[in-house]
Amino acid sequence: MTTIRSIDERNALGIRGIDHLLFYVGNASQAAHYYLAAFGFKAIAYGGLETGLHDCTSWVLEQGTARIVVTSGLDPQEGIGKHAALHGDSVKDIAFRVDNAEWAFETAIRRGAGKVQEPAVREDEHGNVTVATVSTFGDTVHSFVERKRYDGPFLPGYVSKSPTREIPKLGITGFDHFAVSVNPGTLNDWIDFYIRVFGFRECHEENVFTSKSGMRSKVVRGDSGDCVFPMMEPVSGAIQSQIQDYLNFNGGPGVQHAALQTEDILTAVRGLGQRGVEFRYTPKAYYEALPARVGHLEESVEDLKELGVMVDRDDDGQLFQIFTKAVTGRPTFFIELIQRKGARGFGGGNIRALFEAVELEQTARAAAPQAVETVGAGK
Repeated sequence: MTTIRSIDERNALGIRGIDHLLFYVGNASQAAHYYLAAFGFKAIAYGGLETGLHDCTSWVLEQGTARIVVTSGLDPQEGIGKHAALHGDSVKDIAFRVDNAEWAFETAIRRGAGKVQEPAVREDEHGNVTVATVSTFGDTVHSFVERKRYDGPFLPGYVSKSPTREIPKLGITGFDHFAVSVNPGTLNDWIDFYIRVFGFRECHEENVFTSKSGMRSKVVRGDSGDCVFPMMEPVSGAIQSQIQDYLNFNGGPGVQHAALQTEDILTAVRGLGQRGVEFRYTPKAYYEALPARVGHLEESVEDLKELGVMVDRDDDGQLFQIFTKAVTGRPTFFIELIQRKGARGFGGGNIRALFEAVELEQTARAAAPQAVETVGAGK
């Protein structure tokens, strides 16, 4: 089912795309190493005590147009450290690149967004950047970043960083979308929030039910191709929905996964597997009906089956996708790899398969032996 809802001043905030995705993590150096070694990102900038950042250590990584920032706090009781302790390694900020940060901030506040940081100008020898921040679901925020008068590596307080060795890239070209888990009964409120505040439009709806659980989902999209937010709320069932599972382990709403685009998903998945990235299981029976469901495939069904890549089709073409297992130590944030051959959807025909795969993981966790603490052992 596809719907279109939007406000008249859709582009009033001047959002031009995703500036960066900021993670708060327990150890920024280790997290950066993971994304460098496993996913082929390149380190472009670093910030810390020695560069003028007094409360954190931070690495900036890029591949294609996707820029991620991993940051850890120096005080576990405050700010960044407190956030990472509560939510685990998780997305804190989906930052928007804008024409005018002050205008975007004032407009968003006027439309009902919560104020986090008023527009502030940061300067160094490379120029100046204006940044302002508003609140959204859970403890997540959106920053407005205006950097048209800045030619530094990232932001003031960061220095350029060259890789110690070249790591082969995996063909990731940019962000595709960010999937968000919200509390039950709040999905429509958040969809309305993004339409009213940011001028996004509702473009898709997908409800998924298995024999055990399910979810309700709607998608909002901005004018930029990478500003796309599928939003999901759990529904009750025989077992806990994977969306509720995320909410419990994350300590509330947040970004469940980020989707990275690639032009050759088979090569990318092979490379990721060789580097130790684990993917969610796709039942082999899924591939028996695949050609009949999605039509002619240029790719070998055997190759897709071997790697666990799923395929869907909509009116505009085909979509190939696969999901990693959780990458943060908790059963929360994971990464989707996606290749589009014209398709504009989100793999609605595959979401049920993903749900069933996660349900298998939940069953395995429940069946695992529990550690028992023995008091006075050896006495």
